[in-house]
Parts: sequence; structure tokens; C-alpha cells
Amino acid sequence: MSATITKRLLLLIVDRYEKNETLTKICSDLNLKQSTISRALKRHGLVLQKKTFISDNQLIKAKKLYSSGKSQQETADILGVKRSSLARKLRSIKYEMRSRNEVLKVRKFNRSIILKAHKNYLKTGNTSQISESLGITKSGLLDNFKHHNLEIKKWKKFDVKYINKINLEISDGFTLNELSKKYQFSVSGFRQAASRLNIEIITSKRSTDNTIKQQREKTNYIKYIQNLTKKQISDILKYYQNAYSITDISDMVGISNKQIIICLNKHKIEISPNTNVTDVQIKLIYEQSIKEKVSISTLAKNCGLSVSTVNGRIKKLSLHKTQYHTKKQISDILKYYQNAYSITDISDMVGISNKQIIICLNNHNIKVAPKTDFTDVQVKLIHERRTKEKIGISTLAKEYGISPSTIYQRLKKFDLDVDRSMGTSSLVYSDQMVKELYEEARRRKCSLSQLVRDRGLNENFGSIMNVGRKLGLKPLEPHEITGHNSRELKLYLLKVKNGEKVGIYAGSSIDPEERVKQHLSTGKKNIGVNKRDAFINEAYLNAVKNKLELFEWFSFEVLPGSYTLKETEKAEPKLIKKTIKKYNNILGIKVLNGLVGAPIGGYGKKLDKGADKKIIELYKRGLNTTQIATEMKVSRATINRLIQRTGNQKTRKQYLSKFSQKERDQAYSMYKSGISKNQISKTLKMSSSTVKKIIFSVENEFTK
Repeated sequence: MSATITKRLLLLIVDRYEKNETLTKICSDLNLKQSTISRALKRHGLVLQKKTFISDNQLIKAKKLYSSGKSQQETADILGVKRSSLARKLRSIKYEMRSRNEVLKVRKFNRSIILKAHKNYLKTGNTSQISESLGITKSGLLDNFKHHNLEIKKWKKFDVKYINKINLEISDGFTLNELSKKYQFSVSGFRQAASRLNIEIITSKRSTDNTIKQQREKTNYIKYIQNLTKKQISDILKYYQNAYSITDISDMVGISNKQIIICLNKHKIEISPNTNVTDVQIKLIYEQSIKEKVSISTLAKNCGLSVSTVNGRIKKLSLHKTQYHTKKQISDILKYYQNAYSITDISDMVGISNKQIIICLNNHNIKVAPKTDFTDVQVKLIHERRTKEKIGISTLAKEYGISPSTIYQRLKKFDLDVDRSMGTSSLVYSDQMVKELYEEARRRKCSLSQLVRDRGLNENFGSIMNVGRKLGLKPLEPHEITGHNSRELKLYLLKVKNGEKVGIYAGSSIDPEERVKQHLSTGKKNIGVNKRDAFINEAYLNAVKNKLELFEWFSFEVLPGSYTLKETEKAEPKLIKKTIKKYNNILGIKVLNGLVGAPIGGYGKKLDKGADKKIIELYKRGLNTTQIATEMKVSRATINRLIQRTGNQKTRKQYLSKFSQKERDQAYSMYKSGISKNQISKTLKMSSSTVKKIIFSVENEFTK
């Protein structure tokens, strides 16, 4: 039962808060949750001024506690502040915090403790009580189990059968809320499980009937215009200018909301029919958020509005483009930007929002994208540190709190070269370690990527695969991996509109959404060989010509139910036959499936026996993979896979040896004279990646 908070108690809380006591401490003393107090304050119209102040003494203490092994949450609890406030403060002073792997090391328990906890877990299946007794989170407990290679049970409560059973009862007329009370499960948990398993929850008949009824009431509503007096009109306009809501004006003038909106629209004040908040109120909210440094979400809640509504209206009124900068703020922003601070750091130091900082920089001819936090100055600084200090991109990415791919993209934008082999995971994984990983994956009958994730290693396991190929190691084939054949697949129907024609394709996949994206990508690029891809390409070109949105010409439907691999081999041909029978003779509809009963993944082009030796011979003779693929009439990817699998992949030096010294010198001299890499590749008829390799080999005296 929730605690009852009187207004007297609330006033006492406000008084203590204004005497510089933290809300965390007050909640702890009164044994109340912060969310409970916040709701009660809102009900009584009381507002607490936002405080994020952490003193220097508290900061010193926080550093000591954190470095001793305490988590951010434990440190924040001891100091009596919020964890998010503490984390923000530590980031602002560039204090280096632990990565996820380091956190696991700090919170790693003795194996005997974890074995005891695991035994209890297998008996009860309750992770909440066990994690509480150890003083860690549920995810932390599971991470420790993974670290010690202990079994983790699957969540059996919401499986496919259970969700389909609930769906059947919903179709009989029960609502999801009624069934959640009957079977004692969480509605949100049920929805999450259904989403994970790609099963659509059926809408209750009762709720659809109510929706239809409401729609009828709306369409049957007859507008009538009531004659308003001059006083009523003047009062409406006066209250509107004083930032009252439509409901408040309605109460004061004594007429309906709709009549007030009609009146305002007649006086050229455009307001949509279902609106309660006015433009004047939105302007006040935005100005208050800028001047008092209060978030839009807080002000929106205080006014009883949703954040999305307020943000949408701010954008509509173009308020986000309005400047609120003093001369000092402008000079500070430019100074901090040149000193390679991020947008968030500048925001904390100057005291205005990220958006306002970006507007200021854009006005001073410094182009910054709307959602950017990482600045161009920081990109150049990273490149400088990378080349001089020989620091790996992944290490720098962690330091700046961004992903390595973002850094590579931004470096490419400025045409700054980076050698990917320097400071990367190739220096971390030894030959012995890679051998052990391959052996363990084979022993556990799992994929290498799954093993890397379970061990908490760097998830970019491509470097491990590269080392494995050099050592001649082979990962398990898909059919050798545990659970591969028992995976659940779903059937789907793809619909493509090309003018007056409609193409329909039936297929199956573990992830239909991802598979449909692949169909679309292949069709757009016109690299497919079947009639489905050809039809999608025609439809895409037609859509571009007529400026159509994607949803207007391309859609798909996932059919209910899921199947094992064996079941799919029967179910998919049945669906294709059914689709052909239903649509093949209808004018304007074309079935895009080929032969009925095609194997999962399609037929493809298979290499003849003995073709492997011929391909390797051609590759060693100096032909590139594109030329070999053309001769063998297969894709370039097939040739690349075969070369990698047999361990015949050439080193950079061997690959570049096919170009004469004269060609390489010419490419390098063109680069030095200021010609771009793309222009060099077109002039010398070699790929841009080859040009980069040549430049790198010359500059670094590459001797592999």
C-alpha cells in the first residue's frame, strides 16, 4: 500500500530541502520514494528548485570511494546525492571511470561464493533475492555466472505456446488486463516477451468495438456556432494573451472549449480542434527553460502536458532557432570549442542548452549537426594523438565516450588517414589465446562470436578471426552449433507496388524484418539475379521518379506462428503454392517466387568439385577476386570466402607486388602533389583502397 503524504508533511520536506538537505537524505529519513514525493508535490502545486551542486570536499571523498572499488551508486548513497548528478560531475572534470570489464573485475566474487549462489539459483530460479544478498544487480549476478561458465536457465514463463494461448483467449473476448490478473503476470513483461519472439498480440474485440463507437460519435458530431457576446469575445482574447489554457478560459467565460477554439480561429489565431495549450504558453515554457535552466520535461509535467507535445509545438513555432546568448557567453562558447571541449561540456560550463550552443556555433560559420556532441576540433586532436602517441582508436573512443566507428567516419570526412592495425586488438590477442578460444568454442559447440561475448572480451571479434585464419583454424559450421536446427523461423509475405502492378513474395526467416531489408537493399542496387530483385528494382526506380515514400510502394506482413527448420521445409512450399494459387491469375498481380520448394537460403550458384584448386591457382597467378568470380560465374564474396577458408589470403606486400614500382611511385607522387585518392584511382584504374595501401606502404616502409 502506498504511503499517504499530507500537505503539512510536504511543506516540511520543502523547508528541509531549502535548508540545503538533499532529497535523497530526506527520502531515506522518511522511508519514502522520490517518485512518491514528486507526485505529491505536483498534486499540491509545489515545485522544488533543481539542485545539482556537489561541493569540492564531496568530490574528493567521491574519488576516494570510487577508486577503492565502490560503484557509482554506492558512492552516491554514501554522499547522499543522485548517481546521475555524481556521474555528470565526474565527467565534467574529465575523471576516468571504469569500463564494463573493469567493473566486473572489481565486483568479481570468489568462485565458492558464486557456486553457492548458483546452486541456490538452480533451486529457486529467483535472481532478485540472490543478487540482493550479494549486494549486486541481477545483471551483475548473471555476468558472474557467465564468467565462471555456469549454466543460466532460459526464462520459461513466456514461451511461444504460452503467448499463443493468451492470444486465443483474447480472441474469445477477454482483455489483456483481465488475463494478467487471472494468470498473475505483468502486462509489460508479456508485451516485451511477445516482441522478442516476433508474435503480434491480438486486439480484444471489446476494445475495437469501443474504438469504432468513438469514431462514429466523432463523425456524427454536428458543429454548431453559438452567438457570443462582445464581452465574451474580448475576455477570450484577453485570457489567451495572458497565457491561460483553453480549459481555464472555458471555465472563466462559461462556454465550451470548442466554441473558444472557433472564436480564436475566427480572429486569425490558428488552434487545432483537440488543443488545450496555447502558443503563448509554449513561448513562456521555452523562455523559462532557457533563462532558468530548467528542462522542458520538468516544465511540461508542471503544466500537465506531454514532453513530445511541447517539443513538437516549439519546433512548429521555430522557437528552437531563437538566440538567447550574451556577448560573454558567445566568447566563452567559441573559446571552449577551440580548446576541444565537447558540446555537453561547454553546456555545463556556460550554463545554456546544447541546442543553443549549436545555434551559436552555426551562426559563427562553425557547422555542427543538430545532435552532435563530438566536435571537429576533437576529431583533429584525436588524429594527432593517434599518430604521435600511437594510441589505438578503441582506447581513444573509450576516453571520449564515443564509438570507434564514429571516429573513423569523422576522420574519413576530413580525409585523415589512419592505419587500423596500430593499437588495435591484433596486439592484444596472442596466437596461443586464439587457439584456446577456437578449442573452447568447439568443445562447447557454440559460435566464436557467442564465446567472445560470454567471456566479456572485445565484441569486435573480426581480429580474432583474422589471426585464426593465419593459423589455419576453422570455426564450427552452422549445423554443428548447438541449437542451430531448433531455431524458430517465421513466414512472411512481401508486397511491392510498381505503378498498377503489385508483386507478392512469400518467404521464411529467423528475423523477417532484417530479411526484408536485405531484399530491399539487393533490389535497389540491382545486384540480384531473380525476378523478385528485378521487380523491386523497377518499383524503386518508379518510386524515385514519382517521389513516393517507402510505405507507399513497399510493405510486408509477418504471419502468425513460428516453425523449426524441419517444419519450415514443409510450411514454406505450402505457403508459396497457396500464394501462387490465390494471386497468379488475378490481373495486375505478379507472384515473385521462383521454383516451389527451394531450400532455405535459396539455390545460389554452387561450385563444381575440384573448382577450389583452380580458383587458388588463378589467384596465385595474379588475377584478382573480381576477375576470378567473372570466370567461374559466381559472386566475388564466394571467391573471397574460399580463399580465406583455405588460408591463401595474400599479405598487403604480396598483393601490392602485382603493381610495378613505376605505378606505385606514380600513385605516391600524384598524392604528394595534392591530387585526391579518388582521382588517382580513376586515373590509374585501381581501387581507392589499393591507392591507400600503396601510400601507406611507401610512407611506413611496409615490410610484411
